[in-house]
Amino acid sequence: MSTTVTTPMTTTATLPPRSCSPLELTYCKHLSFNITSYPNIFGHQSLGEVEEDVIAFRELVDAECYRLAYDFVCQVLQPACVEGTPEATIKLPCRSFCREFWSGCGNRLPDRIKNALDCSNFPEYADEGSCVRDLQNKALSPRICDGIVDCPDLSDEKNCAYCQEDHMHCGIGRTCIPTSKRCDGKADCPNGLDEKDCLFLAQSVSSVKNQPIDTPLSVKYTHEGYVIFNEKGTVGKLCIENLNATLPQTEMDTVLQTAAASLCTLLTYNGMSSVEMRIDDEEDVEYVHMEDPLASEISFVRAPCPSKQVMYVRCAELECGIQALKTKTGTKVLNKIAEPGDWPWHVALFKEDTHVCDATLVSSNWLLTTASCFQGQPKAEWSARLGTVRLSRDLLQRVQLKYSAMEKCENISIASVNGICTDAVYSTDDCNEEELAGTPMICLLPDERRWALAGVSSWRIACSKAAIERPRLYDKVSSNIAWIKSTIA
Repeated sequence: MSTTVTTPMTTTATLPPRSCSPLELTYCKHLSFNITSYPNIFGHQSLGEVEEDVIAFRELVDAECYRLAYDFVCQVLQPACVEGTPEATIKLPCRSFCREFWSGCGNRLPDRIKNALDCSNFPEYADEGSCVRDLQNKALSPRICDGIVDCPDLSDEKNCAYCQEDHMHCGIGRTCIPTSKRCDGKADCPNGLDEKDCLFLAQSVSSVKNQPIDTPLSVKYTHEGYVIFNEKGTVGKLCIENLNATLPQTEMDTVLQTAAASLCTLLTYNGMSSVEMRIDDEEDVEYVHMEDPLASEISFVRAPCPSKQVMYVRCAELECGIQALKTKTGTKVLNKIAEPGDWPWHVALFKEDTHVCDATLVSSNWLLTTASCFQGQPKAEWSARLGTVRLSRDLLQRVQLKYSAMEKCENISIASVNGICTDAVYSTDDCNEEELAGTPMICLLPDERRWALAGVSSWRIACSKAAIERPRLYDKVSSNIAWIKSTIA
């Protein structure tokens, strides 16, 4: 018996994909690039609309409120355009450039410009290399090429003497392997990441080739797209022509559903939303076929795809609490000092560029922390940094805890029914740095695969002095689950 679900037809107006166009604003001809895109952040839809409005921006430059105002104004009026598939993107100047402009010219900005010019929406780093320059400016040059990733784009560990040309960084330590060993069936990196995500989703092969291939770490998660394979440095698509030719329709649908569900689960999504056959419109693409689609373990073989019938998949939401970069699970494979990917949900919260609290990612758009971080600071500008294991202060590390009687915590804080009192499992030397407010207390679930958030620290927790056992107090998350879910919803 089969069940078919139908959805009522609806008609919505869709905007055409963003594309690049020549930079024609005479006022900004000095820029180093020659293509831009509309709309810009002020909503200008065309060159004509920019020209009608440019006088207000010229007045800011002429006022000399900031020495680089001319460059900044032109980069936001005519942002650089980056070609891409399925659509282009605009490239804004970095956040610190925006803040410098604000500090000089903010009191002269009309309200409509103020509302559109939110510096928190600007990228932390505008281009590859700017993160490295930032490290150098902060006298942190020894961290470049030291085997620990500090920059989101891994630029501090690229072009290093320990990694030869045509090699890829393993994402940890100073280990590099030839790009030809990526997805060759044998784990060559110490963390096995070279054999991870050999099948994944992307909107096109060209968009994958435009991304750096000198690291196995994905630039971003993609929950929807064509099924793409990566084998020994070659990238292509999964062809399903042989399924269509050899299987009855119902059996083909079952195979596609099963394969798509398995792939989404492998990519740490909560299953599959939909799968369909599409005709590939991309040129110069390599293809693989499922050799035996009914086998318990599917293998792939290279072959042409004359019909260009390919597989397009949409996955559900990401599964929470999964260490996606870990090939082995459990606590025995974890070091005390965090490695990239150990705690992907851990967040460092910055108040105006100062790290003052921590938080936990609990859904795609929500962080959970403690209210004490924000007391008396309603208008402060905050930013969140995820995936970082080392800041200019310290290294992210874990402390193993055990439950303790609440009486032990009554000497260090005001205990409440919402509190969780804990002790460190090991000696007082287990702690090297103080724990910030908002730090998560997490527990490994019985399946030894998923982690759950059990508590949040309300205040900073200092390390114990030598020979003194100091308990740690956290607030229960379980008491607030209904409020958390309703807020997210």
